[in-house]
Amino acid sequence: MDYSNGSTFNIAKSVFDAFGTKTYVVGMSRTVPTSIWDVDRCIAVDENGMEVHGDYILYVCGKYLKECGRQQNNTVVATIMSNMGLFKAMKREGIEVCVTTVGDKYVNEAMVANGYVLGGEQSGHITFSKHATTGDGILTALMLMEVILEKKQSLGTLCWGRQMYPQLLKNVKVEDKAAVTGNARVQAEK
Repeated sequence: MDYSNGSTFNIAKSVFDAFGTKTYVVGMSRTVPTSIWDVDRCIAVDENGMEVHGDYILYVCGKYLKECGRQQNNTVVATIMSNMGLFKAMKREGIEVCVTTVGDKYVNEAMVANGYVLGGEQSGHITFSKHATTGDGILTALMLMEVILEKKQSLGTLCWGRQMYPQLLKNVKVEDKAAVTGNARVQAEK
């Protein structure tokens, strides 16, 4: 794990060690920060060395919670920055996606207002509302571990079938934002 000199640098390893995992700390430097992020986020790496970011985590955990009957309202909350692959994969699984503007504040507002239990961002900022009121990287990692152990499948296998699309995130100024976002062709691609 790389906990980026964050606020839990002194407890994160012990949490995972308590579950009997082999925990290796990488990128930890007392003088040189390796990341600007803190432990409100989780980015995992599968057994093949592939990055598993927040959209994958939403897919894996959303599908699992639905299978266990723990996905209230059959909906996951994601932002407009999420990859189109997430929306298509969730649709294929019969899970609705409530889309918010960017920011955990907006994700959490939608979750509270509608009673949703899972929401997050591609950045790995994931909220499990039954356990926390905001993103928690350790909790997210533990939830991923639960899915892996219960399903008896590797993280790579759990992510399989979720196609990632090339994505370029860029602000584009338009005269009529509503006309663009409400366009039938744009909506059909979701």
